Amino acid sequence: EGAVAAVFAIAAGERLGLAVGLFLPVAVVGVCLAAMGRGGGKAAVVPAVTAALVWGGILVLSVPVADDLGVYWGFMLVRISALAFTLPFALATGAATGWLADPWRVAAWGLGDSAAYLLFVAAAERGPVAVASVLAAQFATVAVLAGMLSGERPLPRQRVGIALVIVAVTGIAASGG
Repeated sequence: EGAVAAVFAIAAGERLGLAVGLFLPVAVVGVCLAAMGRGGGKAAVVPAVTAALVWGGILVLSVPVADDLGVYWGFMLVRISALAFTLPFALATGAATGWLADPWRVAAWGLGDSAAYLLFVAAAERGPVAVASVLAAQFATVAVLAGMLSGERPLPRQRVGIALVIVAVTGIAASGG
């Protein structure tokens, strides 16, 4: 979704410096490599691409709302709208029943996700949306690193992905992006 949001932002007229424009694709490739686990996952391609398109659009569209209403109100509007849209769907399909089995974990996940999204909106309001979107999509890289801390051994492509992300983020930061 970070790459999708970056493409949307650039297509909407956002301008990036040369260094940032060169390092953002490196970050995207790194995230994709870090996120690729052992499973085949071919059946997940269409839903994953659809989710990336939808979430990338949400990331880009949330920034003008935050510009108009302020970061916190923009954040609340997007989160409440998302809840109003997804909750009836989750209840109708029975997906919400799993939430009842472990409400504390669901609450912790929701609070963590909301905090991350709030920080994204704040970052995107202050700088290029394309940069904030790609850098905010580093959760796959962080998950692999957290797994390594708990004793998991990343695949060689995941190690390459992490290295690419480190190079890209360092390059973006050094360029003032």
